[in-house]
Amino acid sequence: MNLDIFFQKLERNSKKYEAGSIYEFKLIIKHYENIINVVQHRTSEYLILQLFHAFCRGVTVGNILSEIGRLEGFSDIQTITKEETKFRGKLSGYWHKHFYSDSLKSFGRNNLGYLSPNFTDNSLKILRESIRDQTAISNNAFYEEEDISLILNRFMNNVFNSRKGQVTGDWIIFKKYSNRNYYVALSNHSDKDGGIYCEDKLLIQLDEICLNEFSYIIEK
Repeated sequence: MNLDIFFQKLERNSKKYEAGSIYEFKLIIKHYENIINVVQHRTSEYLILQLFHAFCRGVTVGNILSEIGRLEGFSDIQTITKEETKFRGKLSGYWHKHFYSDSLKSFGRNNLGYLSPNFTDNSLKILRESIRDQTAISNNAFYEEEDISLILNRFMNNVFNSRKGQVTGDWIIFKKYSNRNYYVALSNHSDKDGGIYCEDKLLIQLDEICLNEFSYIIEK
């Protein structure tokens, strides 16, 4: 096994970045050598550079690579996100898989609904359990500020754990060809109202990446 193709794609596009950052990124990548060795010929240079940028921003790139591994059939990899889905409409030639990015934005997207005025029965159940568990640990006769903080923290963790298999996130966008996945790009999750992304612009970008690197998978 080797990662020569992956690193060649990275280095062609990262010459302006600090050598130290690239070195640290390579160390992380080597932990996922078994996955990358399988997909490096089917992963675009653009996505590899996006992975590096994500790493530089503090994103846990292992979450992204693990989701790719899951898509490739590595059955020992567990996921908390939704199953892969084919896009509808203009992007219907592509598929997407959610990955959890560890950001406050992603955490809020998944959990703030539980803090809305319209609490569900399940939300109230989780809140009561969180209060009960923290009360059992605390020896205070009354709740103090620290207790409130711990209860909220416990509540949010319990909410998150209850949503395994339903968690959303940003996207790994890929295209299927001859029973294989070609990994094209990462993209922001869209709102239901229309768009963090512009569908037309994204389609042009994805097709351009494919034409440059995987022209044979573009439908004629």
